[in-house]
Amino acid sequence: MNVQNLRSKLLLSVLLGVVVYAGVTFFVDYNDVASSLADFNWALLPLILGLTTMNYLFRFAKWEYYLRIIGVEGLSRRDSFLIFFSGLGMVITPGKVGEWLKSYLLRQVHGTPIARSAPILIAERLTDSIALLIICAAGVFVFGDFWPAFVVVAVGAVLFVAVSRHRPTAMRIIHLGDRIP
Repeated sequence: MNVQNLRSKLLLSVLLGVVVYAGVTFFVDYNDVASSLADFNWALLPLILGLTTMNYLFRFAKWEYYLRIIGVEGLSRRDSFLIFFSGLGMVITPGKVGEWLKSYLLRQVHGTPIARSAPILIAERLTDSIALLIICAAGVFVFGDFWPAFVVVAVGAVLFVAVSRHRPTAMRIIHLGDRIP
């Protein structure tokens, strides 16, 4: 699959997604959508778009870092950029499983085995979770009402990371999952 072919398919997918999203938004409840748009503070739009752009550029830099860690060499920055942003169209899939497209495309464009690049996607979800915990901590600090729930979630996250880092325990849990019909 060449980059031009990938770009045209990606563009077609994005356009189709925009059309479907616009159609659903329009036909589901036009009055609610129109009311929400009328109440929106449009002066915030440049700030929102700027912060969103910075977020995705930061995520791309993280993607590039992870590619270096797993030893991917010879992939142009342009191809890496296209592969990374192709996954963004898949973030609306349940559990973001559509982002596995990035591993598939990395294999198609560069020859990197999916088994080698798949941990990047797991690391991205893990760092997303850590970022959400930090945002939650800030919210709890400001509003103060949810400390017990935050502590339970934070401890659960730490335990999850600890268990996943301890190979024998992680393998036992995986084997327990094999017994589920």
